[in-house]
Amino acid sequence: MLAHSLHKVNTTKLKSLVVSILLMVALLALVGCNTPFGAPTTISQTSGLPTLHHLNWGASYYEHALYSPDGRWIAVLAGSDFSKSHLEVLSPDGHTQYDLSNWNCGLWEFFDYAWLPDGRLSCIRADSTDGVYMLCVGSYPFHTCDRKALSSDLRGEAKGAVWTTDGAFLLLAAYAEANGKVDIRLCVTKPDGAVTQVLLLGNSVSLPQWRPHTTTLSYLLGNDLVLSSTSWAKSQLTLGKPQIIVGGQEADVSRYAWSPSGHWIAARVWSPGDDKIALINADNPAQTVNVVSYSTAQWLTADPVWSPDGKTLIVFTVSEDQPYAINIADYLHSKGLEV
Repeated sequence: MLAHSLHKVNTTKLKSLVVSILLMVALLALVGCNTPFGAPTTISQTSGLPTLHHLNWGASYYEHALYSPDGRWIAVLAGSDFSKSHLEVLSPDGHTQYDLSNWNCGLWEFFDYAWLPDGRLSCIRADSTDGVYMLCVGSYPFHTCDRKALSSDLRGEAKGAVWTTDGAFLLLAAYAEANGKVDIRLCVTKPDGAVTQVLLLGNSVSLPQWRPHTTTLSYLLGNDLVLSSTSWAKSQLTLGKPQIIVGGQEADVSRYAWSPSGHWIAARVWSPGDDKIALINADNPAQTVNVVSYSTAQWLTADPVWSPDGKTLIVFTVSEDQPYAINIADYLHSKGLEV
């Protein structure tokens, strides 16, 4: 009787042990293959294109990341889904995160954000949902921000913003009136929120950025990526004739990012029968280096962001809204090219 009881106990323990082992194996297999959000830990590409590595930052939704000038932080839209996203600042590895919901930047489609050269972060709220127009600037650890009233003549639609290299002016793409017509214009704004100038650049100007180490401004006119020389006189900005880098009848550009050297532009480029993320030589636009293929591009947004050290390019998936990192420096070096 005693032997039978011991055998029964041992059998029960053995079954429990087997079940535990099977569960552990299944869990390890799940973790090894996918993130908790169902996104692959890596995405491999064919034709010698680089591998994409998932950045597990913790939330279900991410979009539109901007590195701080020193590379220490990334400002990004984050949340449980698209409609509930808010401004967040995190370290590139995702270990340190700051929720900036209390900055009250507004609804995702109505506010922009941009880093100042000194490492402060600004959000620009120019929506009329509650009559509040605001330029808000804060610094690490990003608990609060200094609010300034922004001209109510502006209407924001998350079309892009960038500070001048001395932090004296903010260039904001927003709806504004010029010559009796309301359209998306490039507005020059002071840190106190006052609009000093509205530039006429044609319809749908967006995503102004400075070419690194130069006074050249890049921006989109419709879906054309263009460069313009700039000059300042009495706090007034003058733009030179736009030079189309990518666009015209051949291709459309949505989001783009400069390499820290100012040599390459990473851009999502669409043309009939092709859709990719490519690097474009700003001095010789005919020279391009494919980074994400057509088949893989179907999983990605048009939202690349280049790290200040030149080593990493981050892109985002559409299906899981998750960030993926590419070792872009090694990829270029493998082709005998410099970042």
